[in-house]
Amino acid sequence: MHPDMPFSVSWRTLLDEADELPSDATLITPLSHKRFRITDT
Repeated sequence: MHPDMPFSVSWRTLLDEADELPSDATLITPLSHKRFRITDT
């Protein structure tokens, strides 16, 4: 994230990217390599 970029812009980008993922997508954290899913609850 660019230091001058507001958090809301980054969050919106993240949400937009997540919306484009298939519903069964499994993501992996970059440091611990743990798998997780994003769900709509």
